[in-house]
Amino acid sequence: MARGFPNGADCADAARRLPEPHPARRPADTRSREPPRVYSASYAYRESAAGANRFTGHEPMRITVAFAQLVIACSVFFVWVTRLSNVEREFREYHLSDIVRNLVGAAKIAAATLLVAGLWFPALVFPAAVTMGGFMVVAQYYHFKVRHPVVKYVPSFALLVLCAYVAVSAYRIGV
Repeated sequence: MARGFPNGADCADAARRLPEPHPARRPADTRSREPPRVYSASYAYRESAAGANRFTGHEPMRITVAFAQLVIACSVFFVWVTRLSNVEREFREYHLSDIVRNLVGAAKIAAATLLVAGLWFPALVFPAAVTMGGFMVVAQYYHFKVRHPVVKYVPSFALLVLCAYVAVSAYRIGV
C-alpha cells in the first residue's frame, strides 16, 4: 500500500485523476500554433460551432459607437483643458466651490480617458458612458437652475444623448 493514498492508490492513479491544466499553463508544444486574434471596435468575430470565424453583423454599429466615444472624449478634453476659464466662470455662477470644480473636472477627464481606452478594452465603455451621462444630467439641472438660455443647454444635452447611445450600445452588443 502506497503511503498517503487511500485504498492502495499509487502516484499514477492520482495523476490520472487530476483536472486538465488551463490552456495558458500547458507546455508550449501543446498550444495552438495559430496567432492570437485581435478584437477591436471595427472587427467582431465569433467562433461558430465548427470553429470558423463568423461575421456578426454589428460592425457598422460598433464603428458609430467608437466615433461617438471619441466625440465625447474630445469634447470633454477641449472644454476642460482649453476653455477652463469658461468652466471657472460657470461654476462661480452656479455657486459651487473650486474643490467641486476640480473634482468634477478630474472625474470627467478620467471618464473621457476610459471612453478612449474602451476602444481597446470594451469592459470600460459602459461605466464610463454612464458616469459621463450622469455629469451631463447634472449639467442640465444647473443650467435650468440658473435659468440659462436654451442655447446653453444644447452642448450638454447633445453629449447626454451621445452618452446614452454609447451606454445602451455597450450594454446590448458588448462594444
